[in-house]
Order: sequence, then C-alpha cells, then structure tokens
Amino acid sequence: MIPGMKQFLIAVFPMLLLARVTSVSADEAKDIERITKIEREWSESFVKHDASVPQRVEAEDFTMVDPDGKLLNKAEDIKNMTGDVVFTASKVDDLKVRIFGDTAVAVGVSSVKGHDKKNDISGQYRWTDTFVKQNGEWRTVASQGTFVKK
Repeated sequence: MIPGMKQFLIAVFPMLLLARVTSVSADEAKDIERITKIEREWSESFVKHDASVPQRVEAEDFTMVDPDGKLLNKAEDIKNMTGDVVFTASKVDDLKVRIFGDTAVAVGVSSVKGHDKKNDISGQYRWTDTFVKQNGEWRTVASQGTFVKK
C-alpha cells in the first residue's frame, strides 16, 4: 500500500459514505416535495371537511389504524372525517419522507384542535403513512396514528 494511503482512506471513506447517504436524486426530491404537499393538503382537508382529498389520495385498498386501535378502510375513514368529528385546526410538523423506489414512508406529527360528540380530541398525534406510486401518482395504502401524551 502507498505510504499514507491507509490514513487517507480512513479519513475520506466516512465522508464518501455520508455523502451517499445524504444525497437525494432530483426525482427523489420531486417525490418528497409531492408527498409533503399531499400530507399538508390532507391535514387541511380535516378542518375544511373536504372529503375529496382523502378520496383522491387514499388507494382503494387503503387501511388505517386510528389512535384507538380500530382498523378502518377507505370508506370508513372518509365517513369519520365528515361525521361527528369537528376539527378547527390541523398542522403538520416534523415531517420526514423517505423514498424507496415506488414506495415512500412519511412520518410526522400533527397538532390538532377538535372534538367529537363526547370528547375533546385536541393534541399532538404522531403518524406514519405508507405511499405507493400507482399509475404515476402517489397514493397512501396504509396509515397509523398515535396520540402523543404530554
């Protein structure tokens, strides 16, 4: 080995590895931007009672685990959104999106204000949404939300 090569490799290899891990292709950046936009529109749709957003964003075979642990399909999720639950505010925070080919995982926190007939459901919820690119469009196939206790 060339003198000093080992020290050079020890110094440079971690930087090269880090550069690969943190670099995102232009296509991935566009996908991350698109999913971020979807997540924000979806959040705003709860306040507006706009069922067209989940109707468009959720895949036909969508499943959701709600904060109470109930498993909902697309129709049940949309019915919940337009039913007795009233949201007066919903804001997405701490959103991270990772792309894996035609699959993406979004993890975030939503700060919401709202109530149903019996309970105040205001607070923070940490959630995970799994997206799949179908016919060139990102659709969420699974979602899970957890109430964050303070």
